[in-house]
Amino acid sequence: IPQARDLGRPAPLVILLHGSGGDYRNLVADFAAGQDLEKHPMLLANAGAFYYQEYQHLAFHDVLGVLADVQKKYPVDPDRIYCQGISLGGRGAMEMAALRPGLFAAVCPQGSYGATQEPDDLPFFLNQTEWGRWSVARWDMRTYLPNLATTPTQFVYGHRDPVTPPLNALTFAHLLKKRYGGRVEALGFDTDHNITVPHYHWSNTREWFLKQRRELNPTNFTVRTASLRFNQFYWATVDQFQTHWQLAELAVRTTNDLAAIQPRNITQLSLQPPAPLRIIALDQQRFALGSNN
Repeated sequence: IPQARDLGRPAPLVILLHGSGGDYRNLVADFAAGQDLEKHPMLLANAGAFYYQEYQHLAFHDVLGVLADVQKKYPVDPDRIYCQGISLGGRGAMEMAALRPGLFAAVCPQGSYGATQEPDDLPFFLNQTEWGRWSVARWDMRTYLPNLATTPTQFVYGHRDPVTPPLNALTFAHLLKKRYGGRVEALGFDTDHNITVPHYHWSNTREWFLKQRRELNPTNFTVRTASLRFNQFYWATVDQFQTHWQLAELAVRTTNDLAAIQPRNITQLSLQPPAPLRIIALDQQRFALGSNN
């Protein structure tokens, strides 16, 4: 808790996710990384991965648990919650935002990875069975990039990084911006995997964070999911798949008061559309929304 932060009003919060060589304590304490806690004062919290599980399963829920705990104890501004991670935590920051769209106002993956195969290894993917392609796609971060389109994302990478080569971050940034219309920054530095001062100050990302606020109910979005554990997307909830071993996709496009919804591999949805939406077009049928719908 920075001394310069007034806790008499809602405060921004950033959750830091460590890499595989660290633990839940090291990032806040790492002044050598340029944390400079008083320069851009905001609440900082750490969450930890569970032994190389990455930020999935137990660790995913640990991040949510840390967030809930901080929210109970301090006046957190729900529209200014951010996530930043390095290496293993870099993928974690992307994954948290992709599985829970609308939770974070912005994220910063540093030294990111998450392509199941090399980003240009198309023959490998095409030579898999249908089950194999689904299995590969399920764990590939490129699959879930549409989910990040409404979350501003700052990719930080080292030009000489042999652990998480810059091709990963550059591929993610390009696809997210050009294919899915995401709000993206990509910052490269002449460093290896450990991107810190004097090249890069973590506090500079916090300055960028403070310019971003959460988009509460976007009217246009596309989301993908492989599990009903992660099925809530803004004002839409996926309740049932048609086939459980295939990815599900939901595309929503809005014009004035009409929301056109295109589901793929989804048989049941729950919707709570925000105003001024009054009509839902689903599978070529239109439904008028009343006050209790």
